[in-house]
Amino acid sequence: MPDNGFKINSTASKLISLEHTDIEKFHIKDDGTIHIGNNTTYLELDDIGQANISGSFFSLLKHITFQEYIDDTELSINDAFKYIQVNKATNVVITIPDTIFDIGTIITFIQMNTGQIILSPALGVVLHTASSLKTRTQYSILTAVKIAPDVWHISGDME
Repeated sequence: MPDNGFKINSTASKLISLEHTDIEKFHIKDDGTIHIGNNTTYLELDDIGQANISGSFFSLLKHITFQEYIDDTELSINDAFKYIQVNKATNVVITIPDTIFDIGTIITFIQMNTGQIILSPALGVVLHTASSLKTRTQYSILTAVKIAPDVWHISGDME
């Protein structure tokens, strides 16, 4: 098994803990609360989804990664949680495909040149937005959040 930074501690029927080199410890407490971190810097989620954050928990997480596109493209699973820079003098169409992203995926786009970013839904995908699916001007930023199967909320500096 390759070393991907994870160490799993479990019984035949239950995950007891999961450790990763970037996130010190993940475990399920006796009361069902999910605890991620250590004793002073952590995130806890209870059985009804309420969160308790202590210390600088977010500093334990990996930093944002960047991707650059200069031509029309369809997003891939590798684009999840990325900051996508589009750098072209003419418009670029980015298609959001169906089914490959998990609910909760966030993707951010920035128009780095004069060419606008145009988000386009693949067949069966719904993109909810207050205005258009096109950036307004250079350095405009759009954020896409997947909220349900094949449903995304799009917000940002749009035309």
